[in-house]
Amino acid sequence: MDKCPVCNSPLNPQDESCAACGYRLQDTTEEFKVVSLEPDTTDVPSTTTTTPTLTVLYGKQEGLVYQLTGDRASIGRSPKCEVFLNDMTVSREHALLERVGDGWSIRDTESFNGVWVNNTNVDHVMLSDRDIIQIGCFVLRYAE
Repeated sequence: MDKCPVCNSPLNPQDESCAACGYRLQDTTEEFKVVSLEPDTTDVPSTTTTTPTLTVLYGKQEGLVYQLTGDRASIGRSPKCEVFLNDMTVSREHALLERVGDGWSIRDTESFNGVWVNNTNVDHVMLSDRDIIQIGCFVLRYAE
């Protein structure tokens, strides 16, 4: 691999992670492209949401909407996860969503490919309305 699959920065064969974006390179399972964060200009009808949601924007389950109820929700390839993302680029127990006050946080649970929020690799972060989350080859949008 001569370029980082996330940010296209040049890589050396001995690199374990990308110096530019931090993407972990060892034992990667699949390359994936970064999704543009430019606003979507298509006309989308406004929906009033009382329950926070995760909408799959890209991936095998595109269009699927997960409602975040309760105080926590696991994300992963395991069918036991509340947010089940069935692809080998997703760890069995990839991330954990937790209610914090009126909002939600996401925590990487030592996944293989990491958790990306708005194109930044994160370990733990509070989510904001319309944040873009990338987990493996899936892209999700968080909505409050």
